[in-house]
Amino acid sequence: MVYKFNIRCKKEESNFLRTIEISENDNFHSFYKIIHKCAEYDESEMTSFFISNDEWERFEEITLIDMGVKSDSIFVMEDVVLNKFIKKVGDKLVYLFDFFSERFFKIELIDIIDKELKPNHPACVTVKGDSPKQIMINDKLDTKIEINNNLDFDDDNKDDDIEFENIDDIENL
Repeated sequence: MVYKFNIRCKKEESNFLRTIEISENDNFHSFYKIIHKCAEYDESEMTSFFISNDEWERFEEITLIDMGVKSDSIFVMEDVVLNKFIKKVGDKLVYLFDFFSERFFKIELIDIIDKELKPNHPACVTVKGDSPKQIMINDKLDTKIEINNNLDFDDDNKDDDIEFENIDDIENL
């Protein structure tokens, strides 16, 4: 069977849409790779899929790499095939592609097709709109943080030290 997914931005006003066809027996890592190819994203950033419901709540997590966390609700993309969690039209996933800004795609299974796969599958069969800009970790690390050098944290001024013998002393300030 071939799964057909629509991928949209979380913002309803966005015109971004990708439709992907992929075998139900492919793993989540193959799905991740075709999403990045369709969106023209670099594959060096951390990402996760989350099994979701109609309200887009996140449940089981499927991570790009083994994070060393032992849990019944965390899996690794290479180890899990799509049909383990995705069973019927309308099933949903959240795909977190930007951990720092919590940006994600909403993914919904829109069709299950009974056909033989072509050699070029998985494939992106619909491309509409521009992909949201991918923010790389190096973009975040290069951000300048300005420090106010006028602040004086000199401990030599003991007049500012306040000591209490008990809690009732606070009222006497």
